[in-house]
Amino acid sequence: MKKFLAVFLVVVTVLTVSAIPVAAGPQNGGHSSSGSDFLYELRYAIVCSLVDVANSQIDALVERAIEQEDPDLDRLLARTEAISYSTIIIANALGITVICEYVPYEINGQIVYIDPLIVIRR
Repeated sequence: MKKFLAVFLVVVTVLTVSAIPVAAGPQNGGHSSSGSDFLYELRYAIVCSLVDVANSQIDALVERAIEQEDPDLDRLLARTEAISYSTIIIANALGITVICEYVPYEINGQIVYIDPLIVIRR
């Protein structure tokens, strides 16, 4: 519940900030930067942070499974996919593309493909 509340507050903050008009004067050799560029960079930074947290959670789950003698691989896959899926949904809501890049891990003598996330800048 704490995680959901934290993510919800981040999304509300981003949406609130995006509703505030930003006036930007000439910068970078006379080229003007619009508020939408700033807001995109803000959303991108938030998504990168969310992806870092999600990947850390996935790594921790994988490491824990590697250390166990008889890990529940189905549960591991379900949990990592749930983390990835929820992060992708939030990123899409913020207009940033996040994809999974499946990586093979050897866990208890089996090759298991786990899905860490990558942010795509568009």
